[in-house]
Amino acid sequence: MIRKLLSLLIITVCSITGYSQVTANPVPDLFQCQNEIFDLTVQIPIVLGAQDPNLYSVDFYHSATDATNGVNAIVTASSYLANMNDIVYIRVENMATGEFALTSFAIHWEILPSIGNFSDVLTCDYYELMPLQVGNYYTGPNGTGTMLQAGDIITQSTTIYVYADSGFCTNEESFTINVGIPALSLAPLVGCDDNGDGFASFNLDLLTQQLLFAEPNAQVTYYESQIDAMTQTNPLTSPYTNFNAYTQTIFVGYTMECYVVSQLQLVVEACTNNTISGVIRYDADQNGCSSADGFASNVQITNTNGSNVSYAYTNALGAYTFTNVQAGSNTLTLQGLTTGSVAVPTSQTIPVTGDGNSLTADFCISGPAPFTDVSVLVYSLNNVVPGFQNIYRMDITNVGNTVANGTATFTYDNTMVTFNSSSVTPASTTSNSITFNYTSLAPYDQRIFYISFMVLPPPIVNSGDIFSVSGAVTSLQTDENLVNNLFIKNTIVTNSFDPNDISVSEDAISQDQIDDYLYYMIRFQNLGTGPAVNIRVENQLENKLDWSTFTPLGSSHDNYLAQRNEGELTFQFNNINLPPAQADEPGSHGYIMYKIKPSSTLAVGEMISNTASIFFDFNSAIVTNTTQTQLISLSTVKSDLAQLVIYPNPATSVINIVDVPSGSSEFAFFDIGGKQILKGVFDGNYSLDVSQVQPGLYFLKIQHGLNSITKKIVIR
Repeated sequence: MIRKLLSLLIITVCSITGYSQVTANPVPDLFQCQNEIFDLTVQIPIVLGAQDPNLYSVDFYHSATDATNGVNAIVTASSYLANMNDIVYIRVENMATGEFALTSFAIHWEILPSIGNFSDVLTCDYYELMPLQVGNYYTGPNGTGTMLQAGDIITQSTTIYVYADSGFCTNEESFTINVGIPALSLAPLVGCDDNGDGFASFNLDLLTQQLLFAEPNAQVTYYESQIDAMTQTNPLTSPYTNFNAYTQTIFVGYTMECYVVSQLQLVVEACTNNTISGVIRYDADQNGCSSADGFASNVQITNTNGSNVSYAYTNALGAYTFTNVQAGSNTLTLQGLTTGSVAVPTSQTIPVTGDGNSLTADFCISGPAPFTDVSVLVYSLNNVVPGFQNIYRMDITNVGNTVANGTATFTYDNTMVTFNSSSVTPASTTSNSITFNYTSLAPYDQRIFYISFMVLPPPIVNSGDIFSVSGAVTSLQTDENLVNNLFIKNTIVTNSFDPNDISVSEDAISQDQIDDYLYYMIRFQNLGTGPAVNIRVENQLENKLDWSTFTPLGSSHDNYLAQRNEGELTFQFNNINLPPAQADEPGSHGYIMYKIKPSSTLAVGEMISNTASIFFDFNSAIVTNTTQTQLISLSTVKSDLAQLVIYPNPATSVINIVDVPSGSSEFAFFDIGGKQILKGVFDGNYSLDVSQVQPGLYFLKIQHGLNSITKKIVIR
């Protein structure tokens, strides 16, 4: 730590000159802490003062004799290795006449005071401050607050600072004293009501196992009253039946070095403990599904039981589960299959009687006439923060029914980030794009590419800037649907990161986007002290969204279970064992991605809000931020290009651009790899000749003044 001195020690200035216009102005001494490398050239503007640097030379010397004779100048003035106390001489010379003047200054550097390392302290009652070899205790940083003495007794949790000052350099360490441990934040424990009387049997041992997984050396006991818990008398045994109908609070005694009492709410709900699970595969070889066939991910399964309808979705391993299945006939069908695909069997009716049943219903998907359709999606896994790492995920999904091969290209703004690495070795790279090959992509399957960047620091990248990337996919086969071959992702640069949040692809949509999907991501991170065994994410969808269009897109962990009951989404990660950030920061993160369309009845001005709740084991919910997406009228879009019309699309030979604002405009035509094909300038309505352009998917960017707009164009 460099300490700014209020006064400067000036070495006697020696001025030897035979020419009155040469002046060596006095310069300050240089001081540094923990660094013996000095940049002497910082003195040049000071020693010259108003003298023209083009007419005078400045050199540095070890001695006054060398400086007077102009010999043995220091050649590494910008990185001079100094002794702890050095005197350096400066010679200012008139290059035309040879006249000169001298001055000198002192260099001083010191090592930081060695005060050692301090660890945080956990104490049940109090802590006594130990004697220090160097420095003093303070209640505030940099020697502020109250100075404490060795032997002082600390009875409340606080942060203590150890500060040392050598006269030139300062050093500081801090540590936190935790007196006692905080009460546990426990989510309600739910029991199943078998006969509707409001009473249930609770397996307290299950909660104990969860708590001991994080802290194996802890001790856990349960009590009916707080007095019993405080005196540690009359502990409960498991299983335990509540004596207050439907809801009751009991008390948990937790010992880990210290003893703390926490509340636990017992909630009785009507449930069955029945499950229906299965695996769905795609019959790629058309000879019936077997273990050799791939999994069908993100498929919706509908369970109809009388008037009750619930939904589950397959994960990356083709697995799904319905929980709390009610007695009676449960009919399962598959929905959202690719055009012409059929399920074998078409549906399954599973009779359920009683409770505690674990039933199975597998399906096999068979395809229609062969067709190829690949799609691409791009997500940012963390916030774009200046000076920090940023990771994107690009998904290539086969939504056709034939095996696909091709390339995927990720394009980015190289003025804002530098490319670090990718999870798969690229086939090729350019200054702003990364191309990957993919082969043997089976129907309903995905290829996932992770791309890592380092975001450049301010002033190059600043909070509020827009970082734009795109993903584009091509297939060696003829792709039947080119519209989903391109995905553009714009992210606002921020200076902070909330590890448990929800984000949406659009904060405003126009009326012509009412039938487009909104893309949501829910992120979570284990910031606790031990692994999270189970994680549950609950997400209540507003009725301003079309629930029937909900489609999961993937997750950080393959074996999650997704269910939907009307607009209530539940994502369950069983036995995820997510490590804590302090033990494995990269592995402590997780996320969920899905898409859903706005309701067709959404009115202009209405806002779609979305919030998620994240449960780590039995802890209380972490409630995320709330996203908002507003439907706006085209007339309110802040762009002179809002009324612009481009037709036809798809096009064959000519693209008409009409309702263009008056004045000069520019256009640029790009292929999906980011290569510019055509460009030009026009004024008013314009017809763009694309007769020589090969069929495929393209971008048309139009710039008018400070505003621009980019449209997807399909050429047939």
